[in-house]
Amino acid sequence: MAGCLGKTMKVELNGSRVPVKSFQDYVNLYLNSASQPGSERPKSFYEKVGERWEVCVSLTEGQFQQVSFVNSIATIKGGTHVDYVTNQITNYVMNAVNKKHKNSNIKAHNVKNYLWVFVNCLIDNPAFDSQTKETF
Repeated sequence: MAGCLGKTMKVELNGSRVPVKSFQDYVNLYLNSASQPGSERPKSFYEKVGERWEVCVSLTEGQFQQVSFVNSIATIKGGTHVDYVTNQITNYVMNAVNKKHKNSNIKAHNVKNYLWVFVNCLIDNPAFDSQTKETF
């Protein structure tokens, strides 16, 4: 929750303040825990898009992963907001590689399988697929 609500919200766990003041701090917790001892943390690219979207992309070992929130609600199964971001990235990379290497035949799934996408967005009147709000 602290990662979605920003500096204005102070969150405590077991009497200790959670040191997360932004969505980027929250993402860094994931990325730091994913790195093996003695190895470099996965590189990531973070962007705040307007006042309503925050996106961070990193690489995985070959299986697509996502962590996402709509209006501070975790969407553990992703949804159209994650698909929108992921499709933009995969199409861009796929087209760039295929243009540079004429004989390559990279497909979207080849790119997507190596992405770890983090999305935090505010959506007016979101339509979730169920009461559990697992997918937007």
